[in-house]
Amino acid sequence: MAQGYFELIGNAYLLLAALVIGAALWLPKSWKVKLAAGAIAACVMSIPFVSAFKRHEEKMVVVAQEQKQVSRARQRFDELCKTAGEKITHTVDDVDAVMLLKVRPKLEWKDYADPMLPGAAMAGERDGDSS
Repeated sequence: MAQGYFELIGNAYLLLAALVIGAALWLPKSWKVKLAAGAIAACVMSIPFVSAFKRHEEKMVVVAQEQKQVSRARQRFDELCKTAGEKITHTVDDVDAVMLLKVRPKLEWKDYADPMLPGAAMAGERDGDSS
């Protein structure tokens, strides 16, 4: 929605610039004055375009630097991912069950307000019955 407004403002400014340059070329009597007035009007009306172009150039330099940092970080991430992960060194046969020693209790709604509850800092985590 905002893009439409910016486009409308840009088109209105271009129309205004064309009107100013046209008036500068049409109103004076002699050709020398017409050319000078047209050149001055064109220079004055192009100031916002030049400043916007400079800002765009500066922004593109910053974006290029950020992309370079992101590519270096991505390469480092990919390098670390090659050796990451859990490795199973040996397996155990004939295991019937696994006993979990510290299972979080199921919390009631009133437990979330108790700051002295064991594990209160992690009250939003899954409880013992969740999977």
